[in-house]
Amino acid sequence: MHAWRLVRPRVPGTMEDIRRSSGKRPLSKPFCFLPIVAVAALLLVITACGGSSKPSASSPTPAVGVPPSRVASGVAPAKTAAALPTVSATSSAPAPAALSVGMQGALGYDTVLYYSTGCFACGRPQVPNLFRRYLDQAGNEHTDDLFAPLASYGGYPHSFAADWSRGDLWVALCTHGYCGGETEPSGEPVERLMHSADGGVTWEDKGTMTVDTFLYGAFGKDVLEATLTDGRASYRFAESGQQLSAPRTDLRMTPQVVPGASADGSGEPGIVWQGIAADGTSNGRFYDLNGEPLVSGPSAHSALLAKTAQGFLMSWQDVAGGPQLVGYLDDSEHVLSSWKWSESHEGQTYLTVAGQLTSGLLYGTALLPDFFGFGTDGSERGDQAHGRMYPIEGVFLKLDSSTVHPIIGLSFGLTGNSSPFIVHMDQGPVRRVATGSDCLNVREATNLQAKTLGCFADGVLLRLTSDPQVEVEGITWVGVRTPDGQAGWVSGAYLEAGSP
Repeated sequence: MHAWRLVRPRVPGTMEDIRRSSGKRPLSKPFCFLPIVAVAALLLVITACGGSSKPSASSPTPAVGVPPSRVASGVAPAKTAAALPTVSATSSAPAPAALSVGMQGALGYDTVLYYSTGCFACGRPQVPNLFRRYLDQAGNEHTDDLFAPLASYGGYPHSFAADWSRGDLWVALCTHGYCGGETEPSGEPVERLMHSADGGVTWEDKGTMTVDTFLYGAFGKDVLEATLTDGRASYRFAESGQQLSAPRTDLRMTPQVVPGASADGSGEPGIVWQGIAADGTSNGRFYDLNGEPLVSGPSAHSALLAKTAQGFLMSWQDVAGGPQLVGYLDDSEHVLSSWKWSESHEGQTYLTVAGQLTSGLLYGTALLPDFFGFGTDGSERGDQAHGRMYPIEGVFLKLDSSTVHPIIGLSFGLTGNSSPFIVHMDQGPVRRVATGSDCLNVREATNLQAKTLGCFADGVLLRLTSDPQVEVEGITWVGVRTPDGQAGWVSGAYLEAGSP
């Protein structure tokens, strides 16, 4: 199976011991969200929106949850500039390859896509939403609103963070008043921390939070949060209460969760400290947990996206508002290879890279030069005829051919200034729990007496293992992994239609 497929358009452009109630039921009350625009990073943190008539063609947005306009600094101002490393020169780097729009792409059967819909012209995110999209083995498309269960609490999601590899989602939910963002909190605000351990199907209320707190990144059963006090941010892990302090006091720094950057070299996400310029934006320099220089981007307008086997995956602009570049840097900060997106629409250029699949394929969101003609005859456009203002699409980036492939279906049904923004993709075959009413036990072995690793509600996605199916006493056991990665077995009778 492949993570995606190219589709060429003609127009460019009951067993009680297996099933038992968990006591937690996903709520189904609909919840209407205001539009947002997704921040371009693998681990996304979304904050409140400011308004403008046109999108800002600014430098890459760092993955931080506190608006720079409201943060003085998490540490004391730099005493001297001598400690700052020199931003890498790119004069000897190979010339970037020009990216161009290719044929449309479609999700494969082994890929789960997470995306938000929101306002491109706002220039800053407003209220986060999160949707999950995938195809089952029968070819049926599923789109799930993961934040809909939170509607019963009232209010709106303020920010969120995810540890995608472990199925942990965290939401700062403003249940009363205005909980901060672009301006100071008002209206007797109340903010609550919500946690889902099964990929966003069921949620647990973890209690109240300090108002004006933003989520920065998730580490399994804990989440890093930032709280604003008198314009300064302090950082702590919500569950353990452990404080996180900048490793240096001579520089302005803010933490960022970067995939693959764990200090132990395991390839897990890790904390990187990002240098902050006087105006509150990134200065293109990144430091490890000890405050030692890790990597500097090709320009001050650089964002660190991930640490991969190919090198540091970064995006940057040579000048603010210029073409967007993406590429790999080695440990010596040499640009190994890079690609440039110069396509524009009404003078605006926009491309964000959200991540990289295990296949090496990149994915993200792009402003196309014109509305794309999806479908075999190009008739499925979702463009101005349907009220859309900007040709924003989720895309695959195929670097070996220097092509950008719009993903079919994400923008369909959207109107006005609402556009799709890809947050994350997972690669690997999954099956959806479908008991009809109860939850499904995942067991350590292929018998009803084996230890239960968890009981998962309808709608939870379980990842398949490579183990062959086993028939035991009339039950077809299917090898799966729980959302947190534990290997076990379930009855195939209670997986979605089209499953083995």
